[in-house]
Amino acid sequence: MTGQLRDSDKSQIESWIGQGPKNFSLLYSISNDGCFAQKFHEKCDHQGSTITVIYNNHGSVFGGYTSASWAASISGSTRDDKAFLFQLKFSGTDTRRQFPISDAAFGIYSHPNFRTDIWRGC
Repeated sequence: MTGQLRDSDKSQIESWIGQGPKNFSLLYSISNDGCFAQKFHEKCDHQGSTITVIYNNHGSVFGGYTSASWAASISGSTRDDKAFLFQLKFSGTDTRRQFPISDAAFGIYSHPNFRTDIWRGC
């Protein structure tokens, strides 16, 4: 499954993030940029807050948000009290669930050989 976030999905993510409307722009796409950690970091490091969105072949849409910037040069965990995971669809059915971070010390994990790792602290 490929696609873009629907306006209703963007509104839901904005409400979870808080602090008013957001401007969404695509920084990196596996289908456009290839599945390479170096390319991910080239496009996403030091960009501020990011949303990672994953679409699978079963109609599910999920991902994560971090208010911290990715930085491959750090090679380790970055604290982020605002990070969370989310699910927008499961097998084609709208679900809209947020999973807050349980250990902010592990908000995100950056490494030059890895792409996103927003799952450790949740």
